[in-house]
Amino acid sequence: MLSGSVHIEKILFEKIAKGDEGAFREIFEQYGPVIHPFVLGIVKNEAVAREIVQEVFLRLWLKKEGLSEIGNPGSWIYRIASNLSLTHFRRQRLETRVLQSIQDRYEPESDPVGHLFSLKELQEQIGKAAALLPSQRQKIFKMSRDLGLSRQEIAEQLNISENTVKNQLRLSLKFIQEFIEKTNGCYIPFLLLLPVMQSH
Repeated sequence: MLSGSVHIEKILFEKIAKGDEGAFREIFEQYGPVIHPFVLGIVKNEAVAREIVQEVFLRLWLKKEGLSEIGNPGSWIYRIASNLSLTHFRRQRLETRVLQSIQDRYEPESDPVGHLFSLKELQEQIGKAAALLPSQRQKIFKMSRDLGLSRQEIAEQLNISENTVKNQLRLSLKFIQEFIEKTNGCYIPFLLLLPVMQSH
């Protein structure tokens, strides 16, 4: 019999499979803070760990149609995180013995998600879409995403209201979301368009 938590997670996965962003946020907020230290313990690099965590959830969303078939959501998420971490190791050409010790410890299966839209490709698409924004809106978006400034800080620097900043960011995200969907044929939740640092 499934434990209570696994049962709840399976229900959330079934909802995500139908495109429920609320359920996606619940899973993101539940597992994001947990898998971050797990990934960091493998890659030993904070920036890389943040990127891998975001890519885990990008892949989860892009693979959402098959989530209802996942028996243990938590293990599935950890397996993707482990696979991506090991891929990072391979790219960095770490010593074989280090790679083997990680594999022995976590025993990841072969990549369960295949070749999907990557985080790098997503960032490139966000950049292309942002370049099409009106100048003021583009400036506000870049101050938020690239510089990591809060809405209040942006409002103070540009001498506009915080509400104006909020509305401009919302319009920017909506435009970028629609641009990516039209260009790549995949819908990306707002949550995955935010800066990595703001996602935790």
